[in-house]
Amino acid sequence: AALPALEAAFGAVKGPPIALHVYARADDLARVSGLTVEQIRTSGTIALCKYNRVMLTSPADLVFGYPWADTVNHELVHWFVQKRGGAGVPVWLHEGLARAFEGAWRQESPLELDHEERAALTAARKSKKFITLQQMSPSLALLPSQTDAQLAYAEVHHLLAWALGRSGKGANAEAGRLVSLFAGGLDDNAALAQLTGLPTGQWQAQWRRELAQL
Repeated sequence: AALPALEAAFGAVKGPPIALHVYARADDLARVSGLTVEQIRTSGTIALCKYNRVMLTSPADLVFGYPWADTVNHELVHWFVQKRGGAGVPVWLHEGLARAFEGAWRQESPLELDHEERAALTAARKSKKFITLQQMSPSLALLPSQTDAQLAYAEVHHLLAWALGRSGKGANAEAGRLVSLFAGGLDDNAALAQLTGLPTGQWQAQWRRELAQL
């Protein structure tokens, strides 16, 4: 269900089957991912797309499990973006697209934030504490807490929902166009400026104003 939806947004990628590895415990994921067990458990990381494969921890390792189908879809978005956009796509944009499209397998709109995301953003607005895009690099898994990671995902989802929804051409078409801009050699400032129709130095300030009004 995920692959046709993601191909509609990012285009078909030909090649061998996508490798999907499921690990029994988070400790096993740490051993193959380059992250430490402490980093994985602190940030709540349960899956990665790395080394040309999708890797995730079995839901059986968590007391209450987790929505693993969304997680697989999330990591598949990373796989598609890497294949279509190349190495120049920044971490924050990768995560924003992955979060926005992780419900694509069940036809969820990438432009809709859920209750938990809205709550996290509202709390951050009241406390005036946000995670900057620079702080999200080189990985959201390196943020100091699960609360910070949750906020970071909410921020980048809000950013992508705002940016992809501006033109009215549809989220799929705009997401594909955005990734193709990176394939064409643009950086994130230039690509987002072109997508949003705002000057290079102004799109982030405009998005921050939108975020402050949530």
